[in-house]
Amino acid sequence: GLSSTGTYLEAFREARARCSDSWIQQDLELIIQRFLLDGPLHESIREVRSHTRTRNLGLVWETLAICTENHLPTQRARALLLELSGTVQFNVQLSNEVRARSSGQRAQIWLLAFIVPAMFLYLRLMSPELLYILDDTLVGRFLLFPLAALLEVGGIVLSLRIVRLTA
Repeated sequence: GLSSTGTYLEAFREARARCSDSWIQQDLELIIQRFLLDGPLHESIREVRSHTRTRNLGLVWETLAICTENHLPTQRARALLLELSGTVQFNVQLSNEVRARSSGQRAQIWLLAFIVPAMFLYLRLMSPELLYILDDTLVGRFLLFPLAALLEVGGIVLSLRIVRLTA
């Protein structure tokens, strides 16, 4: 919609008509209504930007706000958005790749989190005398066993925090 003969208003109307996401349609509707009420276009866009949580959509709104604030021709705004689309595509691909790699690590974390207590229970059932130190001594009951449980839970929490990705 940002052609050399079109205006920003026409571009926003066309984007609203073509958009399939209801949240973005509402944002575009707000921008159009405020513009029709003689509100500055860049201020409406910045208000919508302040409610946007995703980084990529935020980049698009910021670019549009800068273009409208500086009264850039729509053709120049179109060129800037086309250049920005490459950055957005790279961000999405990078996010998907990191998410795919970290999903394998999360599976390993949960597998190890299951194996350690399972081995303890197996040894407890198959050979109780092997673990007598945990049952019959104060050090085992009040230091070793709680410390092992704390380290297990702490390891799981720390591992999950390491592989967590904020998009």
